[in-house]
Amino acid sequence: AAAQPEAPQQLTTGPVAPEEIAISGTVRTSDGQPAPYVSVQVRGTRYATSSDEAGFFSFRGLPAGHYTLVISMTGAQTIERTVDVTRDTPASLDVTLPINEKQLSEVIVASGRTLNDRTPGIGKVAIAPMDLPQAVTVLPSALLREQQVQRLSDAIRNVNGVYLTTTRGNVQESFAARGYAFGSQNLFKNGARINSGAMPEMGSVERVEVLKGSAAILFGQVAPGGVVNLVTKQPKFHRGGEVSLRAGSYNLYKPAFDVYGPLSKSVAYRVNGSFESADSYRETVHSDRYYINPSFLFKLGKKTELLFESDYLKHDFTPDFGVGTIGAYGSVTGKTITPVGRGTFFGTPWQYNHTQQATAGLTLKHRLNDSWS
Repeated sequence: AAAQPEAPQQLTTGPVAPEEIAISGTVRTSDGQPAPYVSVQVRGTRYATSSDEAGFFSFRGLPAGHYTLVISMTGAQTIERTVDVTRDTPASLDVTLPINEKQLSEVIVASGRTLNDRTPGIGKVAIAPMDLPQAVTVLPSALLREQQVQRLSDAIRNVNGVYLTTTRGNVQESFAARGYAFGSQNLFKNGARINSGAMPEMGSVERVEVLKGSAAILFGQVAPGGVVNLVTKQPKFHRGGEVSLRAGSYNLYKPAFDVYGPLSKSVAYRVNGSFESADSYRETVHSDRYYINPSFLFKLGKKTELLFESDYLKHDFTPDFGVGTIGAYGSVTGKTITPVGRGTFFGTPWQYNHTQQATAGLTLKHRLNDSWS
């Protein structure tokens, strides 16, 4: 709407006690309606207020003087008005705010679903977590990023009732829940079982889903304490990406990249990967990890899509089983930690562990109608 000519400003005065209102006024929009929640500031001072539902505002206790009021509101032009306040004569001001057409040329309303509204793949059925009659915990990508998750155990510590039991010399991580140790069959990626003998790379994970309790038998032959499902990052039909470098104690360096975008109107891709090199506070212990994760999404029609995902992990490292508790000053074996330096390594100089893991998968989705897919 076009801005109407500004109404003339009216300044009225009258006798008032010094402790009462020094400046008051009413703010209206160009169509004559009261303008609530308008910011009114006294320039050069700490005095500020906002108009009420009727557009009324006031300042109390101002000393006598010449003041400039700055009146502003989103969607309206900011205006300034000057008033004089004397000891016995307060000021009253009626203001009309003209609409700022340029500022209102575009309004963007963004909305999104919370995790409680999104369907987790671990539930085996398209039901939101709040309505799912199972104990489900979903760790979103924002949480994984904010906590700079390096290993799966860094993420699992956010899940009540699920805990790390052992790392077996940094070879693999084992978990337990509800009194049951997770076996080698309790780790999944995108709903498919993967080998738990290697530490999964968390840089490719979009979110972590944990299903606790006996409902884990939905995934077949697993320990009944629960299952963990890693959901990887998916291709997108808009371009984007990032390059990062993580550095830390004991010569930790981890450059990583993640790029995605469309190859055509019906094909999108995503590739992420990383290299990690680290030493340890323990002497001679070193680790090198190489990881690559390409994926492609094919739109085969309005209702059909095909997702191809693969990844490759190569991890060369020194197994570290600690310092042990043998023969500690004649104490009972296993009761006292061996009194050696923190960095002492009890392994052999040549011991090593080479891990290679490759996975690939195809997911075909077809939507029959709005209710079935």
